[in-house]
Amino acid sequence: MYHVPFLPKDYILDTAGEQMTEMGFDPNLGVMAPQKNYVWSGGKMLATYDPDGFHFYLNDPLGTRRVQTDFAGNLEQTCSSMPFGDQDSCTDGHLFTGKERDTESGNDYFGARYFGSSMGRFLSPDPLMASAKVWDPQTWNRYVYGRNNPLKMIDPTGMVEETAAQCSQDKSCTTVNLHVIWDVHGNQGGQLTDDQKAALVSGQLQDAKDQYGNAHISFNVTFGDGSSTGGQKDLGLE
Repeated sequence: MYHVPFLPKDYILDTAGEQMTEMGFDPNLGVMAPQKNYVWSGGKMLATYDPDGFHFYLNDPLGTRRVQTDFAGNLEQTCSSMPFGDQDSCTDGHLFTGKERDTESGNDYFGARYFGSSMGRFLSPDPLMASAKVWDPQTWNRYVYGRNNPLKMIDPTGMVEETAAQCSQDKSCTTVNLHVIWDVHGNQGGQLTDDQKAALVSGQLQDAKDQYGNAHISFNVTFGDGSSTGGQKDLGLE
């Protein structure tokens, strides 16, 4: 584990970068002391533990907290909010799509950038510039959240592009191994060029990734050759 200073609180993180313990100043002891512990599984926060005991969180399909119970299942709190997470009846902790809400600014931390639920917009532009498409006006606004459709789309990371190596180290990221086979009879009998391979990855595959709704997925693409037993018509050569 490693320790990250953050005033007026400190956090102890696990090796995956998740918050394990929240430290705060204890006036009785005169030192920083544990205030809250977090329980995680599969990249999702399941519960917290503080001096009042265990608190379990029940989320909607998008990951937004809706119900909080104690260890025995007794209802402690219900959370309601508007589509972009604004006007949430709960005020602290991990709220909109499971992201931590800053108690001072009210903004949600998405990793790559902060999100302002009161505006329904990110506070800085999308760093994944490849997601902007000329034919799709919803992608032109680099501050928009989830294609302006928060009831269906989520943005787990603030649209930070992840490599296959980075994705393999993140339990909540999905790596899709994709082996592309081209027909040796096509492409005028030659192998795919580097430009053609790059066009496939940055074009069709990136479009599919953007339409999926988030960047928390990585394609690990390899290439090979093969042949078809079909005729010229089947191969699209006539």
